[in-house]
Amino acid sequence: NSHDHEFISSIANRIVEITPNGIIDRMMGFDDYISDDSIAELRGKMYEGTGRKIKYRV
Repeated sequence: NSHDHEFISSIANRIVEITPNGIIDRMMGFDDYISDDSIAELRGKMYEGTGRKIKYRV
């Protein structure tokens, strides 16, 4: 929902993602998090072998 995205983008300054293979903890906004190439690579590794697809990618 666009309102949820706007809300998260306006208040979040830290993202903690709990994955099946560990935790990703970054001090950054949500939009920066989902568009960062190095985090996308890390997320790919953290979900590797789980059969899950990564939903957020810009």
